[in-house]
Amino acid sequence: MTDYISIIPNEILYKILSSLSPFDLSRVRNVSKKFRYMSDHPAHWKSIILDPKDDMRHDTSLFLWNQKDLKNILHPHLAIIEKIHICGVRDNVIQYLLLECSNLRELTICGWLTLSEHSFRIPLEKKKTPLLLRSLRLIGDTQQLTNFISLDSTTLGQLITKCPYLEELSVNCEVHFQAEGLLKSLKMATSLALKTLVIATKRTWASQHITELFEYCKHLEFLGLMPDGASIGHVNEQKTYFSAETLLKAVLSNTQKESADRASEKVLLEKHSLPVEEEEMAAFHNIAIFSGL
Repeated sequence: MTDYISIIPNEILYKILSSLSPFDLSRVRNVSKKFRYMSDHPAHWKSIILDPKDDMRHDTSLFLWNQKDLKNILHPHLAIIEKIHICGVRDNVIQYLLLECSNLRELTICGWLTLSEHSFRIPLEKKKTPLLLRSLRLIGDTQQLTNFISLDSTTLGQLITKCPYLEELSVNCEVHFQAEGLLKSLKMATSLALKTLVIATKRTWASQHITELFEYCKHLEFLGLMPDGASIGHVNEQKTYFSAETLLKAVLSNTQKESADRASEKVLLEKHSLPVEEEEMAAFHNIAIFSGL
């Protein structure tokens, strides 16, 4: 009997496998040695999207990744993975990705039921070398009733200091922490690469906090302070990511539509030099953008 699988040209097989999700690749690689070899090609694993819809065993509206299931998919490729977009996470899943994906450069987290500060606390005994992250995005799912994350400012500040190469941080979800705690952690850092910071917690920031932030983050070019609970940072249907600037433009567009009958309301503050006056902060109700350029 002819083994039709073995006679498939590698070029065609590679193209077929390139269209599969990580979940499907993890299953296909068990078909044969040839499939395992082709499925493990680094090009399939450098940038991955972990979407619950790819696993039809689960109710996608409620499904959260189980760490054991995720390990089965990712374990053979941990050293290859550089970019991850993942939906439906738990605390231990985020810790697993940060600790085990040794070359992870970009992490986008979209959608969860509850997340605590434990997800971003990196034990020194488990991770003695700095994280290589360049970009970290926490994006609330607009289809959920709540996108709250119990992340305190100290934990966030400590995470930033453990990521000396981190250039972009976007926290576009319901989060409540004080500016003072974040600034205290950043002040102690010896090296910060942060260029873009977007936080959906404008209410706790005053002009002095913004001035201090630019002082501690010497490379900071873009600061976006959005309304509490803003969560418009979805990837689109083509699985591409929005930049911080695009996120803020989208928020502004939505706000303007909702405020058509309040055309005179100030929604956007853009500053290209510091300091900013306290009165200016109070006058703009929704978005503040500060550029260090």
